[in-house]
Amino acid sequence: MKLIKKPIHIHYLIICIFLALGAAVLMTGGVAASPGTDQVSQDLSDQEISVHFEENTFNEQAGNVFEFTVELEETDNAYLMFGDEDEFFIDVLYVEDAGGTDGEVTVSMNTRLLGTNVENPNMVYYSEDDHVYSAIYHEDEIGAEFVDEEGNSLDGFEEYLMELNLIEADETSFDQIVRPLQPTSYPIRANANNRFIIDEGESTLDEEDRSALLELSQPSIETIETRVAPPGEANEYSNTDTLIEASSSKKKVPMGHRAVISIESEGIYGQLIYIEDNPDALEDGIGAETIHQLIEQKGEGVNLDIEAGTVLEEDSTNLNFEKADNEDVYALIEKENDQIHIIVNTDSQDAFDGSLQEGMEFNIEFEYEKGEDNIFDFAGHGPEGGEDGDKNNPAFPYYTTHSDSDSITGSFSLVSDQIESEPESEPESEPESEPESEPESESSSDTVPGFGIWSSITALGVIGWILKRRITGHSK
Repeated sequence: MKLIKKPIHIHYLIICIFLALGAAVLMTGGVAASPGTDQVSQDLSDQEISVHFEENTFNEQAGNVFEFTVELEETDNAYLMFGDEDEFFIDVLYVEDAGGTDGEVTVSMNTRLLGTNVENPNMVYYSEDDHVYSAIYHEDEIGAEFVDEEGNSLDGFEEYLMELNLIEADETSFDQIVRPLQPTSYPIRANANNRFIIDEGESTLDEEDRSALLELSQPSIETIETRVAPPGEANEYSNTDTLIEASSSKKKVPMGHRAVISIESEGIYGQLIYIEDNPDALEDGIGAETIHQLIEQKGEGVNLDIEAGTVLEEDSTNLNFEKADNEDVYALIEKENDQIHIIVNTDSQDAFDGSLQEGMEFNIEFEYEKGEDNIFDFAGHGPEGGEDGDKNNPAFPYYTTHSDSDSITGSFSLVSDQIESEPESEPESEPESEPESEPESESSSDTVPGFGIWSSITALGVIGWILKRRITGHSK
C-alpha cells in the first residue's frame, strides 16, 4: 500500500468553509451576529439625547418607596423636576453618577415622607452609589436657576413656588402639601440644563429632554398566612429568600419553633423607614421596637393585634413588640411582593407578655383604619399626623371620607414539638393568580445551549474528512 498525493482544488475548500459557517448560523438561530432592528433604531434616535428613563410609566403604591433609574449619555449629571402645579407639589432634583462609572443613577424616593420636614433627608431621597440632591432639602447645593414669566431670575426655589401659587409669601416649601402624596399621576421631567422657568403660569423646563410618569395607586391589604421555621433566633435570617426556603406554610406551630406571620400589605414601608431611621431598612430588616412605634402612632391608623387566651380563657397573652428584642421578634420585608414577614421565636418568653401553653390559639388582625369624620392631615410639617391633624385620632393617610377601613385576619396555634407534622396549608387569603403559561414546544427556535458549537465542530470534522480524501488515497 502506498500513498498517492492528489491536488487540492480551491473550490472544494471554499464550499466546505461555507458549509461550516452555514451550519453554525442555523444552529444558533441566526441572531447572534448582529443587533436587532429595534436596537438599531433606538441607538440612532438616542444619539443626541443626554438623559432618559428606564420606563415611560412607573407604578407604585402611595406610601411605599419608589425606585427609578436615570440613564445618562455624554454627561454624568442631570436636573429633574418631579410633580407640577396641577398636583400641587413640585421638587427639583440634581442627580450625579459618582465618578462617572456606569452612566446611570438609581434613586429611591420615599413617597410617604416626600415634602415633610424630616431631620435626615436621606430618609426621603437616597442613592446607594451616586448623588441625589433636592431643592426642598438641599437648595444651596443643587445649583439650579429659577426664572419668572418675564425672564427675571428669582430668589431661589421658594419664590418659584410662590410664583406658581403653590405656597404663600410667609410659607416654605414644606407647606406645599398638608398630607402625604396621594394616589394620582406625577410627571418626572428631565432638563438638559439647570434653568427652570414659568411659562403662562406653568412650571416649565428650559430645555426638556425626556419625561416619565409615576402612577401612585391606593394602598391595600391583600393576604395573610402563617409559616413555621425551625427553632432559632428571630433575626437569624438575612433575607426573605432564606426565610421562605427554611419555612413551610402551616397553621400549627410546634412549641419552641419560630412562627412567621406573612402579611401582604402596601403603603406602610415609607413610614417604617422613617421610624427605623435607616434608608436601607427594607433590605436590612425591621426591629420589634419599630413595629411597636408604628402601632403606637395612633394617627397613622395602622393596627396589628396578635393575641391568645389561655386554655382556661382566664386571661390573654399578646405578642410583645414593645419589650421584645430583635432576637425575639423581627421582620423582613419582601419588596417585590409588598410583604412583611414577622418572625416570632416561640422559645422566648420575652416575645410575649404572658406564659405560653400548648393548645393556645393566636388570633391575628391587621387593619388600616379610616378617620371617623375627617381625613389625615399632618401635625405641622409632618411626617406624623392623624385625623384632621390630631396625632391621637387614627386616619390611614390614603383614605378619603368615602373610604372604608380595610382589615384581614388569620390565626395559628401552638402544639407539642413532638406532634406529627401537618401538611402544608394554603394561605388563608390570597390574590387571584394568572394561569401558568403553556410550556414551550420542543420545536422552538430558541438555541439549545452548546448545540451550535457542537454542530460547528461536526461540520469542521466533515471538512477534515473531505480534505483527507482529496489529499490521500489507498492503492490496492
